[in-house]
Amino acid sequence: MIDPHSLTWKTVLKFIESERQDCIDFLIADRESERQRGALIILDKLERLAADENQPDITAPLKSV
Repeated sequence: MIDPHSLTWKTVLKFIESERQDCIDFLIADRESERQRGALIILDKLERLAADENQPDITAPLKSV
């Protein structure tokens, strides 16, 4: 489980932001465009990990009271 408020996760988010900007800069410069698009997809998935874990599982059956 990922704690979205932890120092580790905040560091990961800073890394994602930095890498994303590098990818965008390379795309603008038309350097290895396909690789940059792939990297952006992976960074987006990484960024969503904490959000996906914090969503309630609406497919789980209700617990009886």
